[in-house]
Amino acid sequence: MAIPRVTGSEAREAVATMLATELDALGFATSRETFPASPRRLYAVAAGAAGVGWTTLLVFPLLVLPLPGWSALGLGGAGFVVAVLLGHGIAIGALPIRYPSVPGHNLVATRDAPRIWLVAHADSKGQFLSLRGRVIAIVVGSVAVLGLIACLVARLFAPIGWSVALPLCVAVVAAGAALVRDPLRNDSPGAVDNATGVVAALVAAAEIGARRDVGVLITDAEEFGMEGARAWVQDRSPDARFINFDGLDAAGRYRIMEHRRPGRSRQANASLSDSVADAFADAGLLAIRRPLPPGVLVDGVILGAAGMDGVTVSRGDWSTLGVVHTERDVIGRTDVSSAAAAGRAVAEAITTLLG
Repeated sequence: MAIPRVTGSEAREAVATMLATELDALGFATSRETFPASPRRLYAVAAGAAGVGWTTLLVFPLLVLPLPGWSALGLGGAGFVVAVLLGHGIAIGALPIRYPSVPGHNLVATRDAPRIWLVAHADSKGQFLSLRGRVIAIVVGSVAVLGLIACLVARLFAPIGWSVALPLCVAVVAAGAALVRDPLRNDSPGAVDNATGVVAALVAAAEIGARRDVGVLITDAEEFGMEGARAWVQDRSPDARFINFDGLDAAGRYRIMEHRRPGRSRQANASLSDSVADAFADAGLLAIRRPLPPGVLVDGVILGAAGMDGVTVSRGDWSTLGVVHTERDVIGRTDVSSAAAAGRAVAEAITTLLG
């Protein structure tokens, strides 16, 4: 399945058919749940980044020229607020800016009422920035924007020196320009992101045997801003838990990242994450518990916000982030046995947890 397969493409449809056949062969009753998938959230980020960049070009002369301090703070602050609201408005569909929708297909495989869901997304996407580049742009741009806001406040008392204002403005404009360019292409084979994650979910589903209390959810349009997960949680009870597989490279350490319903303590979700961590240790797989890196979002975020407790399992290092969402994310640079090992460890964790 490691071929370019953006949501709505013929390749994505072929992969969905193949995966449904695999799940049926494992003894599940598999159904497709179709939903309209729009990439508006990708373009919302681009629009917000563009707005912040243009505002920064306005802010620079306000910072360095001998103008009234309150005018600099008011105009600059208003510009940043408008840019953020523009991006947010597009993301939630509140503004009259429409992007064409394509059919998305979630695959839902069950035998009975699942107590735990095995989750992975099957779509891929390419973009101008790798995931590593995107993380860098978001972190650098965010820090620089905070620096500019501090400068706007300090501008109430005196103009800001060029040596301070210029580097901050260049950093914001450069990060914004990088985030704006080509946010959605269909040129990444998506081997690590997320063919290996699907492999892990299928291996776990095979290893659990004929259990009737485990289901499999293969989402679509995760790369559109977790559209498939958003559609799936709309009409479901949050009683079950989940284990999400996303990005399993052959390099680096396995990461176990916890998700839990808002307001719920970490201890309440400890049994699931502890069982997964123990199973990885028993299998001789080095795993660490870490939060999601900044700028990285996965289906588990949406499932957790909907009231489900769960974890996301991934594996990679800095070099992995450098190929995700690019043409270099090919199956030849990784080893699928790492994903299979993760699937077997998760199956063991489920057996221990559910009995």
